[in-house]
Amino acid sequence: GSRGGGDSWGWHHARTMAAEDTPEQVEQFLLQLDKFHPTIPESVTAYHLRKSGFHTTDPRAIKTVSLAAQKLMADIAHDALQYCKMRTNPTKKSGKGDTRLILTKEDLSMALKNYGMSVTKTDSLGPAAEAGAAAGG
Repeated sequence: GSRGGGDSWGWHHARTMAAEDTPEQVEQFLLQLDKFHPTIPESVTAYHLRKSGFHTTDPRAIKTVSLAAQKLMADIAHDALQYCKMRTNPTKKSGKGDTRLILTKEDLSMALKNYGMSVTKTDSLGPAAEAGAAAGG
């Protein structure tokens, strides 16, 4: 498929909304949302939107954010795969022509940099591990 998952992801008919779009074009886009079925459940998106302070009763807004998040994740995964392919020289496996690629944290980190994100390593395993250590566990 094409970058971003191609036809199987469902957004191959979607297009970028622009400031010069007419209200009719925006309405047409919103009507087409029913055709899309995001991988990220809309309930998960709604939860995180509420948690971040964004409240809406319009399910189209939630679905649009779900689709945008799915597209972003697909683009990041695609970019990470490209970094993996550049980093490695995959070896042929048992004459079938199959290749094995191992995606690393570094591949993902490089891809995330393209989107202004970074991966940081923490010194602890989080609050649960600290509580266990404090209790003598």
